[in-house]
Amino acid sequence: MQQVEQGGLDLHADVNDYLDFAISATFAEAITLVHSITHTAGFTDQGEALFVLSAEKIMPLRQYLVELQPNRRL
Repeated sequence: MQQVEQGGLDLHADVNDYLDFAISATFAEAITLVHSITHTAGFTDQGEALFVLSAEKIMPLRQYLVELQPNRRL
């Protein structure tokens, strides 16, 4: 919220403006930071690769989001 107050982030901008990869445009309305912080972006729950049995199998967050991006629903 400090970044919002300082003008570094816009809560109503498309999150793709801030990412170095794209979230699929499933619907006409873009995902915003407001959607993200209020859990209303429409991502489906997904457990794939969420729990692993060894530290070597842990994916970096960016890799996880790019490779295992969850579907969106209404």
